[in-house]
Amino acid sequence: MENSRFGIEERLPVILSLTGMLAALVFTALRAANSEWLQALIDAFVATVFGAVAWSIYRYGATRPGKLTLAALCFFSCVASTHVGGASQVIWVHSSLIAMFYLLRPSEAAAVSLVTVTAVLPVLLQELEPMQTAATIGSICLTLGMSYGFSSLTSTQRQQLHSLSLTDALTGAANRRALDEALQARAPMPQGQSPISIIMIDIDFFKRINDDFGHATGDRVLQAIAGSIVANVRDGDQLYRIGGEEFLVLADGAGIRDAQQLGEKLREAIATLHIKPRSDATQVLAVTISLGVAELMIDETPDQWLKRADSALYEAKRSGRNQTSLADKTAYLSGTNTISIKNHALVTR
Repeated sequence: MENSRFGIEERLPVILSLTGMLAALVFTALRAANSEWLQALIDAFVATVFGAVAWSIYRYGATRPGKLTLAALCFFSCVASTHVGGASQVIWVHSSLIAMFYLLRPSEAAAVSLVTVTAVLPVLLQELEPMQTAATIGSICLTLGMSYGFSSLTSTQRQQLHSLSLTDALTGAANRRALDEALQARAPMPQGQSPISIIMIDIDFFKRINDDFGHATGDRVLQAIAGSIVANVRDGDQLYRIGGEEFLVLADGAGIRDAQQLGEKLREAIATLHIKPRSDATQVLAVTISLGVAELMIDETPDQWLKRADSALYEAKRSGRNQTSLADKTAYLSGTNTISIKNHALVTR
């Protein structure tokens, strides 16, 4: 089945493979014309593997295996060419090193590069003058060092950007994109997996806080509530901000009752918060939350799971707010659209 996603991560190794294949084919023809049959055979093999890698990445999205194969091919081609064709072929080591730092992680590429240099060194020592050997090794080491530095910097920046793309800047919680990835990894749930629940949280009367005190105060409330949730969840639980005043806690290993208890703990902790609308204010805000809890069912999709939790949250708000509501399992099992909710710990303000 053809891979439906063909983005930059797939496109670049395919371009590299096709470029390498064309270059290898040209050299195959030139070697054959000069009756250099062994080198022609090596170049033909390299061209064939380049083409196979390009096809596998394009058709099946085998990016990581393809990159590993290309790195191994770069190592083989430059070492084999140097040992068969002599020291003049060491020129290909430079391009191979650069390619390896694109194809592999920096530490992996550095290790393979050092092995490559070690493998061609005997040929250089045998055929070149000491000064030529020193200059050649020096230029290779310079290429290696610059490639490693650039690759390490790029890798660090990529990781930082990925982390930022999954984090809500205001509260420090994970964002909706991170939640989507987490839910896709957990649902549908196969038989025999430990229970897992989500707790959907909405701040009561948050619009009134923004209207009466301004958005800066609203931001302070969001930050305070996020901090309180993080301080009271279990180790391994993850907090997400999924909307303006909505949060979600993903509780691995928690059944519906465990998640209910955790939700009540969060509700009670937040009810005790006293948030100043401004740093110099003498008055404080008393904030409450409503919660909807849903345990993941067998073969339930992420959207179905979220919909049940959202329906439970809606029922908690409709029934008076500042309470935790549970999504009834029987609604999912019966396939109906109506969610039966059991309300718990109703508190009036």
